[in-house]
Amino acid sequence: MLRAFGSVVAWAIGRKVARRLRNIASVASAMTNDTETVTHVVDDMHDEIGGLAATFNAMLDQLGADRSRLKTMVADLRTAEAALEQRVKQPTAHLRQALDHRAQCGTQLHKTQMLSLAGRLGAGLPNTLNRQHPFGCASPRLLVTVSPRTVAAH
Repeated sequence: MLRAFGSVVAWAIGRKVARRLRNIASVASAMTNDTETVTHVVDDMHDEIGGLAATFNAMLDQLGADRSRLKTMVADLRTAEAALEQRVKQPTAHLRQALDHRAQCGTQLHKTQMLSLAGRLGAGLPNTLNRQHPFGCASPRLLVTVSPRTVAAH
């Protein structure tokens, strides 16, 4: 009878210990699946398992505080990124405008140089154009002189 009573007491204690450990395990498992919702372990006993539960709760509190700090840092970084983007946007637009203007000026300069070259070449053409060759065109030397390569070189 004493053995039966001892077995029942051991079974009851083992069941209570296992229930308390399962409670801690279920909170830990819930944390791995949902890190936003923090549920603390409820265990009011002042034994080893109660100490484990209290330490586990302190760890959860620290993780929550760390998560909160990280969220604040991420928000601050996003704000700084947006501000930097705004600061860079205007000078970049001015630089693009300056580059476009430079390209337009370069194109206009090239056209002006071509017209100037054509004018200079045209000033010396009257005598050359009056001389016809047997095949009916202007001087071959003039054709070489006015070729695109010559124009580009000047």
